[in-house]
Amino acid sequence: MAPLLSLLIALNTHLKKYTYSLRQFLALPFLALFFLMVAVLVGMFFYNSVSMGRQMEQQLALVLNGRVNLYLGQIFSEPVTAVNTINRLYRSGKLRSGGVEDQARQIATVMSTLPELTVLNFGLEDGRHIGVNRSLNNGALHTSVVMSSAKPYRDVYSVTEDGQRDLFIFTDPNPFIPSMRPWYQSAVQHGKASWYPIYRYVASEIADVIGNFGIGYSMPVYDEKGKLFGVINSDIALGQISRYLRLLPLGEGGVAFIANDQNQLIGISNDTPLFRKQENVKEGATNLQLIHFNNNDSPLIRAAGDRLLQSGVGSSYLNLNGANYVEDVREFKTNSGLTLKVVVLLPETQFFPAIQSDIKSMLIFVLFALAIGVALVFIVAFRLSKPMVQITHWAEQLAQGNWELLRKTNNKGMRDYPIKEIRQLRKSFADMAASLHETVATLEQRVAERTAELELVNSNLSELSNTDGLTGIPNRRKFDAVLANEWSRATRTGQPLVLALIDIDWFKKYNDHYGHLAGDDCLRNVANILKAKIRRSSDLVARYGGEEFAIIAPAINKANAVEMANLICSTLAEACLPHAMSPFEVITASIGVALIVPTVEINPETLIQAADEALYHAKDSGRNQVICAEIEIAGEEQFFETEFKFEQS
Repeated sequence: MAPLLSLLIALNTHLKKYTYSLRQFLALPFLALFFLMVAVLVGMFFYNSVSMGRQMEQQLALVLNGRVNLYLGQIFSEPVTAVNTINRLYRSGKLRSGGVEDQARQIATVMSTLPELTVLNFGLEDGRHIGVNRSLNNGALHTSVVMSSAKPYRDVYSVTEDGQRDLFIFTDPNPFIPSMRPWYQSAVQHGKASWYPIYRYVASEIADVIGNFGIGYSMPVYDEKGKLFGVINSDIALGQISRYLRLLPLGEGGVAFIANDQNQLIGISNDTPLFRKQENVKEGATNLQLIHFNNNDSPLIRAAGDRLLQSGVGSSYLNLNGANYVEDVREFKTNSGLTLKVVVLLPETQFFPAIQSDIKSMLIFVLFALAIGVALVFIVAFRLSKPMVQITHWAEQLAQGNWELLRKTNNKGMRDYPIKEIRQLRKSFADMAASLHETVATLEQRVAERTAELELVNSNLSELSNTDGLTGIPNRRKFDAVLANEWSRATRTGQPLVLALIDIDWFKKYNDHYGHLAGDDCLRNVANILKAKIRRSSDLVARYGGEEFAIIAPAINKANAVEMANLICSTLAEACLPHAMSPFEVITASIGVALIVPTVEINPETLIQAADEALYHAKDSGRNQVICAEIEIAGEEQFFETEFKFEQS
């Protein structure tokens, strides 16, 4: 109260010291309000423009990543198709009935139907070999043959359009022993069809044509007695993948790369090499070594690789030397066991020119509107102050006893003003006191009504800010607030606190199969089931993010917590919400449960981490189940270290 009184006294002193014209009092507030509105509008426009640009950037990165995933799905299906086709030809006897030329023709025919395939080999245990490769330069097919182990050198021929062996090209000077090749050894080791690690092609003219490294799929072939007969393999050259990535519209400074589970780059969109040359002084030869993304020459690739190791899949922003990039990471998996990471990086600067152009146009419009607004403010101030100046002049004349002026101007001047209030000013003097009292009372009532309305609106806005718009249950913001409050309360009372994290199984496949609208309906149905099953007023059901939900249950023991989670699992399964992409054929959920008695030495993140790891174990153990994490806190001598133990319900 005292500071406000001091401010009023200082303002009163200032007003007494200086005088202002009515026009200034009328113009300045309107100008200030106008400038404030313009500033707010410009700020909102700038913020919305930047937000829209970032959304477009994230959407573009997601679309490009999706295109790469589709491409990978296409090219990595071809080795599996080729190997299975050659195996069927062998089993049916068609591949064994003819001579070497006919066998090479059949393999070349299979190869010609798969345009992304680089190599297709059939190596036999006795050292014989028939293979077909495709040039990365012009797509031409070549067939190579090793007739016996006694002469392990490949004769290379061109291939006609109908798969027939054509002209002899050269004999590879490097010995080619199928059983010594990595793809052969991998198939024998696994005893079944499988993907084998990246390997280097034999250094020869063939390697110059098809590339230096390849990744592929191989299958062992056994005869009627179960004895190993040979191995079929099919490769995709890494250069094939990089060539596709270079065609992506990444913009200036954008980059896309693909890494395997050993963090080796198998494809990149720029000119960064996938391998380094190492000179072998002793042997006088040059070795090629694949580069991991964390020791790549490009700082951007290294930074993106570090983020990939820390954060995994998803979309995020990466800052490198003051430059922002949107990073979209997606996982590519095949049914045959191949797993890759696809990373797309787009520089934020490529979206700024369009935003800057919009902002420039907006500023020009704002300046034009500002000029018009200032002119209108001064015109209105002048028009409003003119009659008051005239009335002041009349008052001065009346003070001097000049009643004649009032009589002369009463009918002309006062009634000529377009403002009704000014014309009735004289008449209003008599009723001023009564009208002022009535006006004040009315204003107070209106202020009270308006205050009540604003309080109601603020209450509704607060409720909306804590509610998930899709499911109608509390959102992550409400979850964080409740968890903090319950943690503090449980710390004081010494009672246990339970957190359950619920993840809808295979929800992404559900979305891809049924569409996002059906996915939204699924989330609402799951939220309704959770609300129906959690009936204690002290418990909270919230949407944790994406297809994940969370339940906070204070003062509950482990048995009841697990029973609650199992009830949710069974109820969700019994709801029979169809899910064609799930092995259970209905919507199910995996639940991670964690229970802890909070203390001042630990924080809520420990409980969240335990529930999250329990959820991971539930998903990793087959999904549609509940895993409970037991949290053990070590003593002071171990600096309160935390250990989780997991138990399947």
